[in-house]
Amino acid sequence: MIIDTETGVLVDTTAINAGAIRTPIDGAAAATLQKDQRWIEEAKRIIKNKQGEHRKIVKAYLTDTEVNNKRGMVAVDVLLEDGSKYNAEFRYPSMMLRCLIYEPADKGK
Repeated sequence: MIIDTETGVLVDTTAINAGAIRTPIDGAAAATLQKDQRWIEEAKRIIKNKQGEHRKIVKAYLTDTEVNNKRGMVAVDVLLEDGSKYNAEFRYPSMMLRCLIYEPADKGK
């Protein structure tokens, strides 16, 4: 965890669950995943309820699907109103959270 010493704001945090089992995602399962909103809803739930995020979520979507399918992972980007984002990575098919990465908004914008 990295906290900005001037503002006291959390600027980087990463949590990883290395014990999650890897199951590659085949073409048929990948097509089904694209239509399955449970992955996106679970990412939003974790960010709101577990992380305690209060900023408005403006968009959430699956990302890097082709690469992640080979890795047996479903990744969801969750964009917040200030331009910061979370990336939640889940193991397929268990929906076990593998990794949660926070990226602060670009201050140069």
